Amino acid sequence: MGILDSIERGVVRPSRIEKELDGISTKVLHRCINRLEEEGFLVRESFDETPPRVEYQFSEEGKVLVEMIRNVRSLATRWNGLSPMEL
Repeated sequence: MGILDSIERGVVRPSRIEKELDGISTKVLHRCINRLEEEGFLVRESFDETPPRVEYQFSEEGKVLVEMIRNVRSLATRWNGLSPMEL
């Protein structure tokens, strides 16, 4: 979720995402990003620069996922404080 939140806020470079997520290792971050990319939620863009630069953006499926998460968070905010029987 932290990776998705970072990218949604415009933090698209892995090194910057890592700085935003306290306690995540580089290995775990890259494993999660690779999985999100494999599942079709992220698109990787590589730039032919020195040093090399990589950025990630949401695919169309990723944009749908983020919108779903936003809707669930909105519901959670509205339901905050309700007992299970009130839901």
